[in-house]
Amino acid sequence: MNPTGFLLVACFFSVRAAAADIRIAEVSLHLPQPPGYCEMDPALASDAPLVANIHSARAKAGGRLLSLSADCNEVKDWRNGKRTALEHIARYETPVRTEHASLPDIAQNVVRTYCDLMRGIERAAAGMSQNVQERADRFAKMLRQNETMHVGVVAEDPLVCYLATLRKIEEETGDATQLGVVAATIIKDKVVHFYLFAPYRGRETISRLLNMQRANIAQLQQANRY
Repeated sequence: MNPTGFLLVACFFSVRAAAADIRIAEVSLHLPQPPGYCEMDPALASDAPLVANIHSARAKAGGRLLSLSADCNEVKDWRNGKRTALEHIARYETPVRTEHASLPDIAQNVVRTYCDLMRGIERAAAGMSQNVQERADRFAKMLRQNETMHVGVVAEDPLVCYLATLRKIEEETGDATQLGVVAATIIKDKVVHFYLFAPYRGRETISRLLNMQRANIAQLQQANRY
């Protein structure tokens, strides 16, 4: 991203951080960070390229980055030059196409329909195991560098659909596989996607991140009660 792009992203995040809120269209939301996570600061030379790159990538995919954070210990080492990659990352975003649109149905039905759609895609995939953990193990062995694969729906709550992805990234010590659990939810009639990434260490990683995401969403909902 060019210097102007860095400046625009930095200004956007600085305003948001100062207000402790973000806005999606006319709606103001508070986005709490997961416990032990620190927000990335685009005003810092260490953080700016990462924030700008993710902002740009999500924009190309049709999303708007709302907030980016990582494990505080990792952030400290990252900023001190002792770490070249962040392993535990969280981000909030919203689909651009829904920002100014009204929900087509009540929130619970919208989330249920989305989860059903995702499950339908899974069932249509030939030869795909119906067991999420088995799929994750299989996909982890198939991944190529910089590739992302969708594992599928891992849980559904009344207002939240949880999906898992796997991706392989290059690190200083070699290729690393990351699991992502995204919570697709609706807060104050606005669509919010909350991503949580961590190194994939086998099947237990899914249940661990899912439990963390459920706690994170409970915190998000509590912070935005009418």
